[in-house]
Amino acid sequence: MYVPSKVNKIQFDRPAFLKIKQKAESYYNGLPPITCPYLQNTVSFTSDGWHHLRYDGARSERPKIMQLIKFKLLITYVVDTIRASGTLQYYRTVLQPVGKVGHDGFRKTSMVQYYAFESLDKDKRIKCRVIVRRVGDGNFHFWSVIPRWKYNQQGQNKTRTAGENTAALEDE
Repeated sequence: MYVPSKVNKIQFDRPAFLKIKQKAESYYNGLPPITCPYLQNTVSFTSDGWHHLRYDGARSERPKIMQLIKFKLLITYVVDTIRASGTLQYYRTVLQPVGKVGHDGFRKTSMVQYYAFESLDKDKRIKCRVIVRRVGDGNFHFWSVIPRWKYNQQGQNKTRTAGENTAALEDE
């Protein structure tokens, strides 16, 4: 997994991480389905989405600092981004394995659709991408939140890191 070099330099505080993780999990578990204007449907917050915030596609735990960033973005931006999504930023359809391995050693495959919506907080100069997933003809559910860019004061010269600006995501 790509971890921006500036993110690796952030001081990691385990007690603070556990506190934010607990807060994010309580917040996430309490979220009702949210109506998405673009999809003209509701987006649910399932255990799959929470698991994906903590683990990557290879089922390896994400670096703690990346989890921390995702938790802070979740609490701050996800619901508003889904509620205000009038434009689709990215769409992808993939045939991929879903579910657990069967007794025959194979996994069922299904068409999976990914929808990405972006939000920009001009005051904090943070841009994030919220991913909504749909497996087959099932329901839409939250899948991930990704830090995208950090802007300078003039709104130019984007850099590929959002991690150095995690202080902007601190609780008010």
